[in-house]
Amino acid sequence: MSSGTSAPSNARRFTGVGLVVGAILGYPVSYYFQPGVLRAKLSLGAYIAKASEVLGDKDLRSAVILGFVVAIAVCAGVGFFAGRSMDQKR
Repeated sequence: MSSGTSAPSNARRFTGVGLVVGAILGYPVSYYFQPGVLRAKLSLGAYIAKASEVLGDKDLRSAVILGFVVAIAVCAGVGFFAGRSMDQKR
């Protein structure tokens, strides 16, 4: 069965799914990394609706980047370990 082209493992596929899910959730997650003053003024829905304004503010941009990094890392990690667990059961 070593034809050179094996199907990707579940760990690899699930990690890819985790990367996509993390990228989608990154901006909403970044809301929780913003200063409390901003969260007191804006609900999560308003924060999402004002994405262009938030991304245009250099003081808020670092929290957005942090939100993406954290969400992608967590979701990819969960996907990897879930897929690896499934691979080990084969």
